[in-house]
Amino acid sequence: MIPIGPASWSRSLVAAVDVFVGIWLVAMVGLGLLAMIQVNRLGTASDSLLEISQEEHDLAAALAPLRQLPLAGDQIASAQEDLEHASAASAKDAIETRSSVDALSSIAFALVLLLALFPVFAFYVPMRLTRYASSRSIRRRRRAPTWSAARSRCSWRVPSGSLWWRLQWPPASPPT
Repeated sequence: MIPIGPASWSRSLVAAVDVFVGIWLVAMVGLGLLAMIQVNRLGTASDSLLEISQEEHDLAAALAPLRQLPLAGDQIASAQEDLEHASAASAKDAIETRSSVDALSSIAFALVLLLALFPVFAFYVPMRLTRYASSRSIRRRRRAPTWSAARSRCSWRVPSGSLWWRLQWPPASPPT
C-alpha cells in the first residue's frame, strides 16, 4: 500500500504547515483584537451622546429662573420639562448604546477567534494526529521483532535436535 496524505509528508513540509498554522492563529487573534478595538471606538459616539444629554440637563436647569416671568413662564416651564425628558431619554440611550457596543466588541473578538480555530481543529489537528499515529506505528514496527526474526537470532545458539526445536509453534525446520 502506497502511503498517501499527511503521514507520508516530509518533515520540512510538516514544519512549513506548522509555521503557517502558527502565523494563521497569530494573525487571526490580531484581527480579532483589531475588530474589538474598532467596535469599541464606536462607543465614543455614545459617550458624546451622554455629554449632550448632560448639556441638555444643564440648559433645562438654566431655564428654571425664567419660569417666574409673568408672560412667558408657562412656555418656559413646558420647554424646560421637554428638555428634561429629552435629556433623560438621551442619557438612557447613551448608556444602552455603550453597553451594546461593549458586548458587540466581545462578540466580534469571539467570532473571529472561533472562525480562526475552526480550520485548525477541522483539518490541522486531525492531520497531526494521523501523522503522529503513523509515525508511532512505524516506530513500534521497527522496535518489536517478529517471531521469525527472534527465531533466526536464537536458532544459531540452539542445537537442532533439542527440546527448543520440538516446542516451537509453528514448527520450524531445523537449520541444515
